[in-house]
Amino acid sequence: MEVTLNLPKKIYLDLSKSAQQSKRTFDEVVSERLQNFPQNKSENPLAPNSDEEVLEAAKLWIPENQSARHSRLLDKNQAGTLADAERKELDFFQQVYRIALLRKAQGINEALRRGLIKSVDDLK
Repeated sequence: MEVTLNLPKKIYLDLSKSAQQSKRTFDEVVSERLQNFPQNKSENPLAPNSDEEVLEAAKLWIPENQSARHSRLLDKNQAGTLADAERKELDFFQQVYRIALLRKAQGINEALRRGLIKSVDDLK
């Protein structure tokens, strides 16, 4: 399908530069950017939450005993000595960490947007 776009010069130049650097066509770069563009323009999922809930998410951390277990499993995985049951446990930890990290990032983003913190250092 052919579409004509009138882009601001800066956006056009940025897309052109990206295409040159990646040795792809301008159309491929634009198409990729559009495909990766969020389908839902809604705000941060934490936007409806209270300030306290946002700060709680921003301060999210994994308990020390779980973090230590995760580290041991990662070490065993790197050494190639991970048992099947441990692999499942490591996979579970990896999923939990990804979700927790995303939630923490959303909390930080929303806390910054609301002016609840000035920088990540304020969470210490």
